Amino acid sequence: MQENDDLWQPPLSYPIAELPAETGVSRSQIYEEIRKGHLVTFKVGGRRYARYEAVIDWMERLEILARGAA
Repeated sequence: MQENDDLWQPPLSYPIAELPAETGVSRSQIYEEIRKGHLVTFKVGGRRYARYEAVIDWMERLEILARGAA
């Protein structure tokens, strides 16, 4: 644990290629969620990104859906 943990700031955005490692959701499922409009993304050049807030909103939605299916 670092001394400055209380100063941690989330990244502004994540490259989509990093989301499987960050979320545990497969790459194909992430692209399916993007296609359905469930995960809002944007492109810069040839790379696609998702804002930190969009990832959190999407993960919260997945959690709510999982609770409903249980």
